[in-house]
Amino acid sequence: MSPENENLLDVDKPVHRRSTVRIKRLPRNRTVWTACLVGFGILTFVLMLLGASYILRLYSGDDLPERNPDCNLPLERGNCSESFERWAWDANQCTCLQFHFTGCNGNKNQFKNKKECEESCHTRPCIHI
Repeated sequence: MSPENENLLDVDKPVHRRSTVRIKRLPRNRTVWTACLVGFGILTFVLMLLGASYILRLYSGDDLPERNPDCNLPLERGNCSESFERWAWDANQCTCLQFHFTGCNGNKNQFKNKKECEESCHTRPCIHI
């Protein structure tokens, strides 16, 4: 084997060198701002959870009184010749509607004023699907 080829077969032992790596610390004000941003993120998350739980509680309606069953009846004007101003709950529109009651053959879904209608029928939030 030629001396040139012998040099190719020689395996040099690895040279261990220590290198010093300096870890640069963040400036103090940058550390404080980072902590503030993390705290703000956590606070935002907690507020979002509270808002979501409030909305779920509001629409679950577990602690709300049941709606007056008369409010589910259809609006009936009657079939007489009189005309009395009344209010009735419309479950489809989720509101009280004004109508003229003729004086007979109506049902119990009629109230003398809007306030009375809303107090009797609008006890829980309406969800339109």
